Amino acid sequence: RGTGLTTRSNNNRFSTCIDWLIEAFNQKEVNSIKVIGGQGITDLGKQRYHSLHPFHKLLHTGKLSFKQVQAWALNRFYYQWSIPRKDLTLMARINDVKLRLEWRSRVIDHEGDIDGSGGISRYLQLCETLKLDIDYVKSCKGLLPATKFAVDAYVNFVESKSLLEGIASSLTEIYAPAIHQERITGLSKHYEWADDYALAYFKKRIGQARKDVEFGREWVINLSLIHISEPTRQAEISY
Repeated sequence: RGTGLTTRSNNNRFSTCIDWLIEAFNQKEVNSIKVIGGQGITDLGKQRYHSLHPFHKLLHTGKLSFKQVQAWALNRFYYQWSIPRKDLTLMARINDVKLRLEWRSRVIDHEGDIDGSGGISRYLQLCETLKLDIDYVKSCKGLLPATKFAVDAYVNFVESKSLLEGIASSLTEIYAPAIHQERITGLSKHYEWADDYALAYFKKRIGQARKDVEFGREWVINLSLIHISEPTRQAEISY
């Protein structure tokens, strides 16, 4: 998941995740389904996750200027800010109260509860450390059009596609702990400003992402097994 992706590439990535689950569905044993589906999604991340982009390699090896890192943090904020929008959009479509309650924790992780001390506020610590004007960051006035287009495409995907596809799109979190760890290690090594305060968001997300993805993966596989007919499933992933 990255802010430079087009709608087509976002849709293709999410569809491919579900394609692997459909392939797994055709196996006779439930254990085979879980192994093949999980391995397929893992392999997909090794080929297409945004951590492979040359920009992230430059970022993590200390080869970007201070202004380039500022621009990255400024644009990435829109993605951070939009994750709760995406999750609330999904929750509005969920009729199962237990599922909504489970999904609500994701919104709280990012926005915080009444005190507001969630992932967005921790991400703004990075922006503060990078000497960005916080009001300007939150206004999103400095956003590149391509960034807004790509992030909005993710929210629109969750709103317009099936519930199965919307929840499956969250499975990109399978790859998140690794890139967060790579980012923490690289930034700490190469940039003087990269202290615990600046990197608090990424450090916290390692554990949160692992928790979220385990639930999402089980739900998607179980729904594919029990509730989705082959014609319906095929229709839902055809664009």
